[in-house]
Amino acid sequence: MIPEPLINAIDNQNSLANLANSILLAFGAKTFHNDIKEVTAVLKNRKRVCAVLFDGMGEALLKETAKGRKAMENHTLAHIQSVNPATTAAATISFLTGRFPRETGWLGWSIDLPEYGGPVDVFPNRLSKDGTYLGEKSIMREVAPLVTLDQLLAKAGFRTRLAFPDPIEKGSYTDLKGMGKTLDEFYEGGDGFLYLYYEQPDSSAHHYGPKDRRVKRQIDKALSFVEKAARKHPDVLFLVLADHGLLEVGYRDIAAYPALHSLLRRPLSLEGRTRALYVQEGKKEEFAKLFEDYFGDAFYLVDSKELFDRGYFGEGEPHPRALSFLGDYIAIAKGHDLLIDSTFGPDLRVLKGHHAGNSKEEKEICLLAYNR
Repeated sequence: MIPEPLINAIDNQNSLANLANSILLAFGAKTFHNDIKEVTAVLKNRKRVCAVLFDGMGEALLKETAKGRKAMENHTLAHIQSVNPATTAAATISFLTGRFPRETGWLGWSIDLPEYGGPVDVFPNRLSKDGTYLGEKSIMREVAPLVTLDQLLAKAGFRTRLAFPDPIEKGSYTDLKGMGKTLDEFYEGGDGFLYLYYEQPDSSAHHYGPKDRRVKRQIDKALSFVEKAARKHPDVLFLVLADHGLLEVGYRDIAAYPALHSLLRRPLSLEGRTRALYVQEGKKEEFAKLFEDYFGDAFYLVDSKELFDRGYFGEGEPHPRALSFLGDYIAIAKGHDLLIDSTFGPDLRVLKGHHAGNSKEEKEICLLAYNR
């Protein structure tokens, strides 16, 4: 049985994946899912479009600054959702492919790949347990290859670029000034679609908490960058978005309950607020009872296949291994807690803010448009 709050959290028509399909449709490229009509209308006949994604800059965080509230008042195009789980590894990949996590297999930060030694942190390409680096070649891209917006738009005959800060994808900038230079250089070359990614305010919100003044300062800097860029390039339509938001978190340790912990057959993986749990064969019923006793106040425990089939992780043809990445059960946070195992991997309790759960703070995104 899937709890009603999780059923209500399924929105596969107004997500980052749908936003990407609006872009694909507007440029005449192949689409995979429904578009978002008001976005597609604004994109019509635009030759220069720049999507700027500020990691973690969800709607709730925008409202925390005067500049954010002003931007929402003057530039809101649509209120959209992240994907489930609302986390960078799943959400940015959904936007960059036009497909849901169910389809891509990119379901979270840490994906359990036993053939490579256990859960792997997919972006830094390292073992979750001890940080062992697995080399320059992305393991996850081998397991779950991607066809991204730049490839899809290029097939439709449009000039495109996906740009990142160094060291991501051998990025071309390290700060907002460098990102602006990348923007200038791209449009000096003509029309096209440009994607710019920046790791703030997410990085600051993780370390200081989303309400900290340093996070608000990062948001103000981000919006100032966009305002300046829009004035400098009046012929470019700027779409400003986030992959998710964040909220203050607490921590619950499954290792503190040996009777429950001993029933696991694989390490915890996926995300702390949407946790994949692999249970020993024949022990699912016992595990579920104990989990409810110890963590029922803080987490929903749902059968992974039931949640998967219901469309919680999106719709479309699933990646062959997607369901296996979800374990036997998924534990999804009810409030502010994050589920950890203190016997495995780094201690996450140093982080004051996090995401990947089911709250409005984590999932709601305000899509801004400049130069409409």
